[in-house]
Amino acid sequence: MSGTIADVAQAAGSVKPPELLVGLVGFNPLSVLVSARALKPQVVALVCTDRTSKVAENLAGLLDARGPTLTVDSWLGIDALRERFARELASAAGHRVVLDVTGATKPLAIAAWQALHDRVGPQMGVVYLETDGTLVEARSGARLAADVRIDTGELLRIYGGRLQSCTWAGDLGEPDAVPAEFRSRSLVGRALLSRARTTAKLCRVKVPGFAASPGTGLRYDGKTAMLSEAGAKDYLAKNQWLEELCLVIAGEVATGVGCVHASLGAHIVTPSGGNDECDVLLTRGARIAVIEAKTADVVGEDLQKRSAKTRRFFGEAARVVVVAPDLNPQAIRTHSELAHRNTEVVGADEGALRAAIRRGLGLPEPAVASAPAA
Repeated sequence: MSGTIADVAQAAGSVKPPELLVGLVGFNPLSVLVSARALKPQVVALVCTDRTSKVAENLAGLLDARGPTLTVDSWLGIDALRERFARELASAAGHRVVLDVTGATKPLAIAAWQALHDRVGPQMGVVYLETDGTLVEARSGARLAADVRIDTGELLRIYGGRLQSCTWAGDLGEPDAVPAEFRSRSLVGRALLSRARTTAKLCRVKVPGFAASPGTGLRYDGKTAMLSEAGAKDYLAKNQWLEELCLVIAGEVATGVGCVHASLGAHIVTPSGGNDECDVLLTRGARIAVIEAKTADVVGEDLQKRSAKTRRFFGEAARVVVVAPDLNPQAIRTHSELAHRNTEVVGADEGALRAAIRRGLGLPEPAVASAPAA
């Protein structure tokens, strides 16, 4: 099995990683970073065109095993590209090599495969990233373990932006990963979410069952929600309660799952120098879910803008979950029909939100306990 993709994937846990990973860089280069961190090659060589050289430069800065970058003209055909690769990659012969064919153009992928196959032979590994974030071994169709950690700042750097600031960021997976203050205040959020199911609009300041007491915070059934009286009005009047609740629920969904990173209130500097914000951003390897919390009226234009921005900043595979508790079931269906295919709309149903987060992170549905035998 030496030199095969099974070795590369380290399926048995006792084989060597590839000596060389050749990554084809297109406008969605996340696959190369995922492959590099999952397969742990000794060297990563990037291949880009004159149109994607800036993307390759951004990507190279995130690679631990950074190697050379080969830039080719985007107008070259398969034969010319194959000849160029044959010269540049001649030293690959006799080494364990994996080619990531996800990115770049089809002529580039075909030419790179032919050139490497001629030099390395049939033992060469080939991988690609599916749109759902799954890393696949192309010869057998086997799904490879690729739950690598990629944080918000790294994602933005790949696509030319940067993270300016955020309210909170960290890794999920542990029961107490989300700060205690957010988990405590979720008592308030869950009460508001429950109330939204039975009222046309959310009551954003006064909530039946709650009482703001000086020095003791906002209380509910005798349990302190860790919110000072001074901050209660802003917390209830703005989206803060819903954003924090979405983070808390995401933390619960991700408990026991590895490589899930979250950011709350991420302020972004866009590639053009503008500004944007993500309420909650979740990543698990190549799987990206942006949660947009909306307590005001939702219109189709809002959904289209959020979807377009998400694809621009985080790639075509990123998903958007719009949480709008004010929407009734008919409005949710209408907005869902009009939204981009990467966008999901949920209302005040916490179960629907949990399911949307699982889909965004590529997690299976929880097992349903079977009824005990009579």
